[in-house]
Order: sequence, then structure tokens, then C-alpha cells
Amino acid sequence: MIFLSVMVGLALNLLLGLSLTVCITRHRFKQIEPISRWSLIYLLGQLLGSMTYWVWLLLGVHAYGTWILLDLLVIGGFLFVAYRRRQTLFPGIFRGERLSQQMIVAWYVMGALSLLMIWCLSWHVARMPYGAWDAAAMWNYRVSYITMPHAQWTDIFEASVGHPDYPLLHSISAARLCALTGNWQPTVTAWFGVGHALLVLILLLGTVMQRVGVWPAILGAMLLLASDIWWEYTTWQYADITLCCYMFASLVMFCHWLSRQQMDRHALLYATLLLLGTCAWTKNEGWPWVFGISMVILIRLCLEPIPNRRQLIFCSAGCLALVLWMPLSVHMMVQQSNDMVSGLLSDGVFQRLMDTQRLEMIISFYWLYLRLLYPWVIALLLLGICLFIRLNQPRPRSRIGWLVMLLFFGQLSVYLLTFMATPHDLKWHLHTAGDRLFNQVWPLWILGTCLLAGCEKSAKSQHGPSSALHAGNEG
Repeated sequence: MIFLSVMVGLALNLLLGLSLTVCITRHRFKQIEPISRWSLIYLLGQLLGSMTYWVWLLLGVHAYGTWILLDLLVIGGFLFVAYRRRQTLFPGIFRGERLSQQMIVAWYVMGALSLLMIWCLSWHVARMPYGAWDAAAMWNYRVSYITMPHAQWTDIFEASVGHPDYPLLHSISAARLCALTGNWQPTVTAWFGVGHALLVLILLLGTVMQRVGVWPAILGAMLLLASDIWWEYTTWQYADITLCCYMFASLVMFCHWLSRQQMDRHALLYATLLLLGTCAWTKNEGWPWVFGISMVILIRLCLEPIPNRRQLIFCSAGCLALVLWMPLSVHMMVQQSNDMVSGLLSDGVFQRLMDTQRLEMIISFYWLYLRLLYPWVIALLLLGICLFIRLNQPRPRSRIGWLVMLLFFGQLSVYLLTFMATPHDLKWHLHTAGDRLFNQVWPLWILGTCLLAGCEKSAKSQHGPSSALHAGNEG
């Protein structure tokens, strides 16, 4: 029954994402590398699935399995709109240029290494079947209530529950996969984070391979696979890896939108904003990420000479609001304010921000943490190689790579200010949250480094994965 429940949940997520894609993005999705394309489609579907499930909970329709009918209604609605607009379904979403032999070999190698990583992680899953402390006390606690077909699910917002203001995409998405069993299944939540980590690996390899070439993509994937603490963290069953996945996916979609020159490319912008809003629906740390990329998009729209700019901005804001109402509704239902927000509004915040000893403690913590747990030597070596190659390549570097690095350091600066201003004991806060926050953005560093390690392909060559590879080999 568990296997059937998971398969039904995965299939519904994929169908939701596919129906949304054919409705809003037309044929632009086929220009994305195929395996990355289906990963993005699934993540969009998981967002829609959490949205329909949340509406189902709010409506109070707690009859067993009726949420599936709402999913099917949404899928049918999207497909009907797509058919009415184009008199055809799936216009090119299954088509696209074939992968080259080198790209196929790269995917096979990464697939084999991923299976080996899953086998290694099974030991960690067996050791902590219910997740780490916070997972059992908060995230899986919510899953257990949301899964059960009764009206007591609102108990997760009681003041006695730890952090009742936390958003619910992680818990709802996990609950959907085991909802047909009528109860929380630890086996499902145990592998939930690992699945999102694999999606990050897929998006990293596919994006870098399409934009700058196969070898930088393989180096980046190997670097992520070598980050053993990041992979071990996926089995702790926290929402940080889920947030990392959606931050990464929104950035990947954002890169595809920036690299297109066609006037109808803004369908990709709508998908970007849907994924971007999901970050805030996953964890509160997603809000600064939403704000940062939204500002970049707004500046780009204001500076670029495009027709119907006001209408485009209005539609883009609507896509973002379509997701952001959900975390805002959670905050409205909670009976207590966020502890960090209360601390930032308390007395002494300015003194904490100006305290150099707090800054030294934060820097020393991260220096020790990164030096012991992450292969930064490999990352810095890769960055050094890319800078050396830059002096010997006539073609321009990836401007997207510099933008990714800027967003990476921007998010890190937000985390730095958070620790500087925290009302909690700083040492305790660093040891309980410092590693989680860095795990959210570590793949972004790898993506930016890999994009800088290769030469930017032309927009024309990026439209087809195979032609992009050949263009890179000729350089």
C-alpha cells in the first residue's frame, strides 16, 4: 500500500506539472536540456499538489482520498485551456534535440554514482528512521497530522508546538505521498530529502552541460557528490534540502529566461516566479531569496525595451502572489509571532549588530565548519582553473555565473545579519542552525563556479543540447 500511495502521489505531481507547463510555457520548455526539463516539471507539479492539498484542508473536505479529485480537476482545467488556445496538447514538450553521446555517457556515469550514493545513505536512513530531533518534533509531526483524514490537523498551529509559523510545503508534499495509507509512513519521509537532493544534482549537471559544456558539468557534479556532509544531511528529514532544491530550481529557470531573446520567452518567467514563491512556502529563509531575485527581475523588466511592460509586470506579480498567499495564510493562522522577528524588534538589536566579537565568533565557526566538512580545496581549485582558462579563451565568460555568485553571497549576507542580530545565545544558534543555513546555498556556489569555469554559449546553441555541446567543442 505504501508503494501504491507513493506512485500515485508522484504521478499526480508529474501530471500537474505537465499540464501547467503546456498551458503557460508553450514550446519554450523543449529548449531546456531534457532530463532537467522533466525535473523542473515535477517540481512545478509538486508545488501545485501542495496548493490543491492546502485548499482541500482549508475547505474542510476531509473525506478519504477526495484530494485526488481536486488534483484531477486542476489537471483537466489546464489541459482544456491549453487545447482551446492551440487546438493541440503537448506542443513540443516531448520533442527536442537528442542528447549527444558525450552527454549520454555523462548522465550514465552520474546515474551510477547516484545509485552508489543512495546505497551509502541507506545506512544513515536506517540509523535515523524518524529523522533528527527537529524533524521528529516539527516536520514529521506535521506530516502525521496532515496525513490523517480528520479535522484535527489545525493542532499543528497550537502555541505549544515548536515553530508553528513554519511554512508547510515540505510537510504537505511528504503527506501526499503517504496519504492513501491514512497515516504517516517514516519510510517515505526518510527518503524525501534524498529525492530532492538528487533533483539538485540533475539540475546542476543538465544546466551546466547545456550552458558551458560537459566537462565543467562533470566537475561540478563530482564536487557535489564529494560533499558528504550535504548528502548525509538529506537523511535528517529537515526542510532545508527541500528549500535548497527550490532555490536551485528557481535560479536555473531564471537563467533560462535571461538567456532567451525571443519575445515569447516570458512564459519561462512565469514558471520562474512560481518556483521562486515556493521557496517562501517551504521555509521562512526563502523570503530573502524571493525578494532578491524579484528585485533583479523587476530591474531587468524596467530596463529592457519590451512591449506591454506593465501587463507583463502585472502578470508576473500575479504568479508570485499565487504562491505567496499560502505562507501568508499560515502566519495568519498562527497564534504567536515568529521568535526571530520578535527579537529583531526588541531592544539592543543595534548593539548586537555592531558587536565585533559576535562577528569573529561567526567567522571562526564557519571557517572551522567548512575546513572540516566541505571540499573547499576542490572548489577553489576549480575556480582557479576557470580563471586561468579565461586568459586563454577568446569567447566571453558566463555573465550568468557572476550573477549566481552575487545571489549566493547576497543570501549568505542575509544569514550573517541574522546571526548578528539574533536574540538567542549566539553560540547555541550557530551550532543548531549554522550548518543548516549553509547547506541551503552550497549547491549555488558550485553552480556559479562551474558556469565561470566554461565559456558562454550563444543563445542559439543553447536551444539544443547537442548543438550546444558541439559549439563548446569547437571552441
